[in-house]
Amino acid sequence: MGYLRASKYFSVPKETLERYLKDTSRSPEQLVNVHLGRTLLPSATENKLLKYCIIKDQRYYGLRRQDVKRMAFQLAITNGFDPFQKGFQ
Repeated sequence: MGYLRASKYFSVPKETLERYLKDTSRSPEQLVNVHLGRTLLPSATENKLLKYCIIKDQRYYGLRRQDVKRMAFQLAITNGFDPFQKGFQ
């Protein structure tokens, strides 16, 4: 399957597939587990937020992306993480 067909089939940008396939320094398993974006919270706190969101979903309380971002930001501030600090990740 070529880049164009795979990008349409999996709804992934063609350029992203090309970049990942050209990266020979990492195995396919490592590429699948790539974390995208900045890390705002420690993984333990992030997992607690994830569990909370799953519970809310199971109780049919819809959370928008904006709601989850706001909760993550509030958790970061409450726990003393400054997301505006230079070099914060």
